[in-house]
Amino acid sequence: MKPEIVVGLAILLGFVVLELMFTRFFQKPGQTRADAIVELLSTGVLILITQPVALMGGAYLAGVIAPSAAGAIAGWSIAAKIGLLLIFDDLMQY
Repeated sequence: MKPEIVVGLAILLGFVVLELMFTRFFQKPGQTRADAIVELLSTGVLILITQPVALMGGAYLAGVIAPSAAGAIAGWSIAAKIGLLLIFDDLMQY
């Protein structure tokens, strides 16, 4: 497995563990069974539809708009790529 995938999964798993430890994830006040169903369905749609469409659409548009930029960050270190990912991911939250 590629090192960047391992690092990405480790970061994700770390956030999952922290949320489970500190937020009463499964015992929130006022939570109902319907809330859990909505959460499961929305997570499934996000993983199976929204994210793949966004990534493939973005890759297609990038190829159309700036084809000469293909592989522009291929020579960067893994740490720099992860840093760039974290910055852009944080900006997407706003």
